Amino acid sequence: MINLFEALLSAVWYTAGAVLFFRMTPERIPGAEKLCRSKLLGIILTLPAALQCVPLAIPVSPGFLLPWLLPAAVILPVLCWYFIDFYAARGFALWMIVSAYGMIHTAFDHHIPGRQAVIVLLWLAGIAGMWISAKPYLLRDLFRKSAENRMIRGICAYSLLVLAVISLCIALMIKI
Repeated sequence: MINLFEALLSAVWYTAGAVLFFRMTPERIPGAEKLCRSKLLGIILTLPAALQCVPLAIPVSPGFLLPWLLPAAVILPVLCWYFIDFYAARGFALWMIVSAYGMIHTAFDHHIPGRQAVIVLLWLAGIAGMWISAKPYLLRDLFRKSAENRMIRGICAYSLLVLAVISLCIALMIKI
């Protein structure tokens, strides 16, 4: 289940990603490549996603680890600042995975119209998040390809824009 704040935050992240892809040109590639490696953006993306994972981990965690879930969700993203490269790309990937999971459950719970199409798109978003998480440098390469090819730029930007609209629709369903 995703709450109203998480759905709205998802809409903001997806809209920001869509704007980034819409504005991608060969001159802006160096800035986008630096953005993928940004540690500050990485922690801004990762911390809320890690906190969103805490309620999901409670049913599967051994009892002796339950008091450590929340501190781990705060401390581990901070530790990753020092040890992980492409932190922003991994943070965006984690957010895609976790938000897609929560929105799929919300779509089932609230009987959203067109639920089947929405769920398929959210599954694809989760798979894309797993793909970026496994190989975060491919997001940098996707920025390069989108700067060269208008079709790739449009596909990436409009896909993220559709996810932002889905997030807003789910936020409205939660609000109602």
